[in-house]
Amino acid sequence: MESVVLTLGNVTRESSINDSEAHVKLFEGIPVPVICTAAGGYPPPQVTIRIDNSDITHIFETAVNQTLLPGDGHGLRYVEYETHLWTPRYVPQADADQRILYCSAEVAGLQVVVRRMQLNICCKSLICLSVHITIHIDAFYLEISHYETLNSLITFTCYNNL
Repeated sequence: MESVVLTLGNVTRESSINDSEAHVKLFEGIPVPVICTAAGGYPPPQVTIRIDNSDITHIFETAVNQTLLPGDGHGLRYVEYETHLWTPRYVPQADADQRILYCSAEVAGLQVVVRRMQLNICCKSLICLSVHITIHIDAFYLEISHYETLNSLITFTCYNNL
């Protein structure tokens, strides 16, 4: 197998067989494209995509392209295969946070080639930062609250108890 490339959103992994994982930041519920491409191998490689041990290959489209290449001059030609698994709309869920997305390509008798990325999911329902300040000065009362999620919210409440 010549190569395996994993692209998630705008992050691409195409390192050596023993590559380390990349970290990719995604937002819960916001679709991103995922493409896994395996080039080379005969027969065409068996390509799978999973999150940790959960196989999610079934949510991807598959295409196998073959190209005939010139041979050694004695009338023989080589067939080069390229297998693509893709979806334009992988929707990250909160339970995938800190899990690993794997793209694996395997041809019988050859070493399995794996690309991986750690998913860092920013959750809609998770409050990343919460600040609440209450100030009492004589008859004046000031309350400030700030909650930061995908959308920031700042509230001010002022009372004059005169």
